[in-house]
Amino acid sequence: MKPSLPVSLTQTLSRRERDQTNACANSTLKPCPCGGIDYAACCGRYHDGIPAPDANLLMRSRYSAYVMKFKPYLLATWHPDTRPAGIDFDDGTKWLGLEIRKSPNVHGKGATPDNETRHTRFPHPNPLPEGEGTNERLREFHIYRATVEFVARYKVNGRAHRLHEVSRFVLEDGRWFYLDGSFPA
Repeated sequence: MKPSLPVSLTQTLSRRERDQTNACANSTLKPCPCGGIDYAACCGRYHDGIPAPDANLLMRSRYSAYVMKFKPYLLATWHPDTRPAGIDFDDGTKWLGLEIRKSPNVHGKGATPDNETRHTRFPHPNPLPEGEGTNERLREFHIYRATVEFVARYKVNGRAHRLHEVSRFVLEDGRWFYLDGSFPA
């Protein structure tokens, strides 16, 4: 028998919160490496082929793929212009956790040109035809770029390390791709 929430608590929670809380009580859930409650409902769906809807979720799913040593996903989500021929994993690496510092989705419901999320729009050489975009601005600017700053903690042979990166992403043909990253001092 699955544990359930006390009646008094269920009355104060929304239906979604109740469902999530009851799901946490279910011992069959597998935590996601990125920090999500359930791998299947978090990064697992992207690893199974659903395109990540934004740069933040792509970054989180790529972190999980590194933890799980899922090379095909990492290569498929790496932009062809910067994609390496292969990826080598260090067998002594143990990933410990992920912290998103800045992202288009951390500070609100998406990015706008005037906020601190560093999500920018660039003119497309072939704007969408009349009527296909929601407005004139979207027809002219439909390639998106975003940056996600994160810190990933890991150990190699028992010694702790931190990877602090500002990753760049681009949206092309409805799919987000990892371009490259820089490493702040």
